[in-house]
Amino acid sequence: MAGAHADLRFLKQLALNSIELSAMSSSEKLVALERWKKLWVKFLDKVTETFEPEFIEINKHKNKYYE
Repeated sequence: MAGAHADLRFLKQLALNSIELSAMSSSEKLVALERWKKLWVKFLDKVTETFEPEFIEINKHKNKYYE
């Protein structure tokens, strides 16, 4: 289904496609989309909070190799 390099953009598009192509009515899709958007932002905040320190540390070491 997804390649080894699938990322958050892929996950986002998969979720949006699931809502768009669902059997829900148009009004149900709008409600679902608005709810999903709020949950997506919360999810991204959590991912950033959890992994940002790790990425900063990796980039510090990476930059030493490129100096």
